[in-house]
Amino acid sequence: MLFIPLSLLVIKLKPNNETNLYVLFVVLLLISTVVNIFRFSFSLKNISDLIFILIFATTIVLYNNNKIHIKSKYINWFSVVCLIMFYITFLGVDNTRWGNTLNSDSNDIEYLRAYKQGLFRIAHIAAYFFTFFGFYYLFLYAKYTKVKHLILLSVMFSSVALVGSRAPIFAVLLGFGLANLRLKYIKYIILLIVAIILVVLNIDVILESTRGTVFFQYFSIFETVMSNFGRLSRVLIWTSFFEELAKFDFFDYLFGRGTNNAMLINEAKGLGKIWFHNDFLNIFYSFGMISFVLYIFFYVNIYRVNKLCMNNTIIRTLFFTTILLAFFNGFYLYYTMFPLYIFYRILSVEEENKVTLKK
Repeated sequence: MLFIPLSLLVIKLKPNNETNLYVLFVVLLLISTVVNIFRFSFSLKNISDLIFILIFATTIVLYNNNKIHIKSKYINWFSVVCLIMFYITFLGVDNTRWGNTLNSDSNDIEYLRAYKQGLFRIAHIAAYFFTFFGFYYLFLYAKYTKVKHLILLSVMFSSVALVGSRAPIFAVLLGFGLANLRLKYIKYIILLIVAIILVVLNIDVILESTRGTVFFQYFSIFETVMSNFGRLSRVLIWTSFFEELAKFDFFDYLFGRGTNNAMLINEAKGLGKIWFHNDFLNIFYSFGMISFVLYIFFYVNIYRVNKLCMNNTIIRTLFFTTILLAFFNGFYLYYTMFPLYIFYRILSVEEENKVTLKK
C-alpha cells in the first residue's frame, strides 16, 4: 500500500495524455468505490481490489518515466530470492491452499490438479514472476548469447511448469502467436499449430503417460475443451458475468457493483466465493464501463510510449502475454510492480541498444 504514495513522490507528473489518463482513472475508481459504499455496503475486498488496481496504474506511470533508473542487479538478486522461496517446497515447506488432487478418484479431470508455491502467497504469483524472469533471461540470451543466460531462462521457464498454474503457459503460447502474425514468422506459427494438432490427436496417450504428474493438468484442458467445454472454470465464471451484466441498470454501468458483490453472486451460483478471473470483466463489473475503457488505455499507452521497442519479437511477445494473463487469469492482483519492473528493464536495455546503434 505504501508503494502508491512513495511512487507519487518520485513521479514528476507532466501535463500530457498519460497524466490525464492516470488522474482520470484514479478519480473514477475512487468515486465508484465511495458511491458503492453508499449503494451497497463497506467491504474490505472492494478496498483491496481498488488498491491493487491503483498500484498497477501507478507502476506504469512510474516506470514509463523512470526506465533509466531500473537496474539489472536488482532483478538478478530478486530472481535468487524467488527461486529460494519456491524450491523450498521440495523440502516440505509449502503454503499451497489448493494442495494435490492428481491422485483423486474423481472422474472430473478438471478437478485433478497439483500446485506448488513454496513461500509465495499463492501459486499464480510464483508462476507470473518466473514467466517474466524467463523472458528477461531469454532477451539477454538473444542479445549476448551467454551460456549463463541460457541456463537461467531454462530454470525460470521450467519453474513455471513446476508451479502448476496453467494460465502463464497458455498465455505465453498464445502471446507468441499474436505477436508474430507476420509473414517471416509464419513457419513458427505453423509449427505451433501442428504441435497442438498432434497433442489433440494423441490426447488419450498423453493423459495416461502424464497421469499423477504436474504436467497432467497442462494437457487435460485439451480433453475438456473437446468433450466438456462448459466445464472449464473460465466458461462458468464468465457466463456468470454476462448473466449479471444483463441485469445492470444505468448506475451499475456508471459505477459498477464492487468486487465483493461479484464474489457473493458467484458463491450463490455454486461457483465458489471467487472473482471473475479476468481484469477486464472484473473492472467493468466492479467499477463501471468508463473505468473498464480507461484500463484498456493503460495497455495502449504502454505500447504507444514504447512503440519502437515493440519491434523486438521477445518484447512484443511479453507484451501480449501480459494482456493475455490479464484476460485469462487476472494480472493487477499479482503485485504488478515486480513483473513490470522486469518488463521495463527489458525495454530500457532495448532502448540503450538502439541509442548505441544510432551512434
